[in-house]
Amino acid sequence: MKKLLVLLPLLMSTALAQNTVELIIPFEQGSDVPSMPEMVMLNEIAEHPNVHQLRFWVVGHTDDLGSAEYNMKLSKSRTQKVVYHLMMMGIRPYNIIFDHNGENCPIEATETDKARTLNRRVEVFISNIGVLDEDGFAGLYSEDIISPPLKEVKVEPEVFSVDNKQSHCLQTANGTMLDVPAYAFMDAYGRPVGGDVQIEFAEYTDPFDLFLSGIDMTWNEEQLETAGIFNISATHDGKPVELRPDRPMHVDFISADQHNNFNLLFLNPNEGDWNGVSHASIRAEELDLIEAAQNLSPAVQDYLSKTDFLSASKSSRTTLEDRFLNMEYLDNRPIASYYRFLRQGDENEREDFESRWKRAATFEARTLPACSSNDPQTVHFTVKKRGKLHQHREYFPFNWFVWEYNGDLTRPEVIELLDGSRFHDIRVRYNPETESVALELKDLDGIVSVPVKKVTIENMSVEFQKRMFGEFAPVFKEWRENRMNNRFENRYKDYEQELARQERMLQYQADRFDRNSRQRYERDLKMAWKQSRELMTEAEQLMSQQNWMHYCDDISTKLRENHKRQKDGQSVTRELALSRMGIYNCARPLLTPLNQDVEPRFVLSNGEAIAWKTCYLFDQELNTVVAYDACEAQQIRLNPNSLQLLIIMDEDGNAYRINETEVIAMNRSNSAQRIMHVSELERSARSLDEVREMLGFE
Repeated sequence: MKKLLVLLPLLMSTALAQNTVELIIPFEQGSDVPSMPEMVMLNEIAEHPNVHQLRFWVVGHTDDLGSAEYNMKLSKSRTQKVVYHLMMMGIRPYNIIFDHNGENCPIEATETDKARTLNRRVEVFISNIGVLDEDGFAGLYSEDIISPPLKEVKVEPEVFSVDNKQSHCLQTANGTMLDVPAYAFMDAYGRPVGGDVQIEFAEYTDPFDLFLSGIDMTWNEEQLETAGIFNISATHDGKPVELRPDRPMHVDFISADQHNNFNLLFLNPNEGDWNGVSHASIRAEELDLIEAAQNLSPAVQDYLSKTDFLSASKSSRTTLEDRFLNMEYLDNRPIASYYRFLRQGDENEREDFESRWKRAATFEARTLPACSSNDPQTVHFTVKKRGKLHQHREYFPFNWFVWEYNGDLTRPEVIELLDGSRFHDIRVRYNPETESVALELKDLDGIVSVPVKKVTIENMSVEFQKRMFGEFAPVFKEWRENRMNNRFENRYKDYEQELARQERMLQYQADRFDRNSRQRYERDLKMAWKQSRELMTEAEQLMSQQNWMHYCDDISTKLRENHKRQKDGQSVTRELALSRMGIYNCARPLLTPLNQDVEPRFVLSNGEAIAWKTCYLFDQELNTVVAYDACEAQQIRLNPNSLQLLIIMDEDGNAYRINETEVIAMNRSNSAQRIMHVSELERSARSLDEVREMLGFE
């Protein structure tokens, strides 16, 4: 009875409040008969005067004794006994939701008698949801409250599907985070729903989106400016569902305005008016950053202005091999994509560049005439340097070497590939294990790999040698091949040594560049610190140079992050708590008042006057849409020098926009015109981008 003494006063004291309490009904082992004291408590609750405001969620459990199938049936039977008892006491079926979990959700997972006693239970969660308003349930708005001017074009919401039994953290396309707790949604009877829930989320961040949404931007007869509006709703099995009062949803809303003087407003579906909810708080760490950025000391400003874009340069640390494989390098020098740019540019300019490159190409390949005493398919060729002897010194040992092709191409194909071709770099690849040799020739279009023989007979056939040397021909051939083999390996050794020397020089130059750059950087930092000390406060002057640098670097990093968020349209994050589905507005009254009243007369080019119903005003300095109703007032108020656009609607739903020449004239004269010429809007546009372009919101 102690539980009864605690539970009943709690329910009675919160009969008109929003709360949830839990009642645990124990069971004996293997039994589905509930404990009577707890059932008596349910009887007392059922007789409460405000019982129609209570919702019951009943979940049955068992211990781990017996099979899983048996325990699942037993937990179901225990749940049914409690549910039947509630209905016998007069609780309406649609105020009850129930489930059973068998042995899957123990309070304690240990295999002890005490743990099993605790696990044999039925949990009854009793929620006091208060009086449910049928009108405007789950953020459903009537056309009297939300009436988009262009009904054929609208901002499509993002849709998320979540399991209501689990908590979820969702991220929208704009970066807004939705923290959805488990069992957050209830149906129209206040019952927690099970299964999947579809959440729709739409954001309106600029005047163009606000105009299409049809959301009213007035509160207490004041025009509102927004830091962001969002519309959130949810459905289960196609029917709208609402947030449970004891399960609020937390939102980290990405806002495009850094000011902290915005309030969170809720558009009440029943009243059609904004209700104040809370302060639209900026996240604490971001607010500290904004305040720090707005209150930088003169010394920090001076130091950052001198050093924020100052850093020690780093060499590319490229290697000879990297340069050879990188098509951005021409003759060991970067060409900065010049040729790639010319390929997409003027044809004559590209041809001129190619001609100049061919004249400056370092290497030229030439095939040698075929010898009638050789195999007709044998191809001999040379690859020689053309002038500039100080470049590509490593290839000097092979400059007059005769190569013999050792691949699968036919002689005509090799001649077409090499004869007369020019290249600006070359590599000789030799594998001692396989005795294979290849030439890699690089031009503007890529690298060509040509397999060659290590030892070349240089157009001297064996038959010719026999006729020339008689019986000594085999000995001469062996001696000559050994001699040419040694000559190639000696040349390749010199080739490798020269490449290694160039590699060491390249890395030495990089090291020297890094040392000099670091010295210059440290010297400039020290000079900036000395100059900033003249502006420092007494507290700042106590810092050493190292501490000062770390202090300013930390501020600089945060400022860059903040600048990037602003550039991406994601200035700050506002921490919000939602208790209902619907439209929320981070808003404040206009700080820049509209200063000129005018009673406009809207006229078409043929002189016909338009009987306008609604006028929508767009101002370059305000993130809002100011709407005027002709039935309430024939006057409108505007700032002529910052006016961006006027759109009017007539009684038939036709839309018109003010001519751009009229807007320019008012901007320049800083004077509002009474007679304004308008043109009818093209209604053929259907996509958001088309309407944006049509209205000038690009």
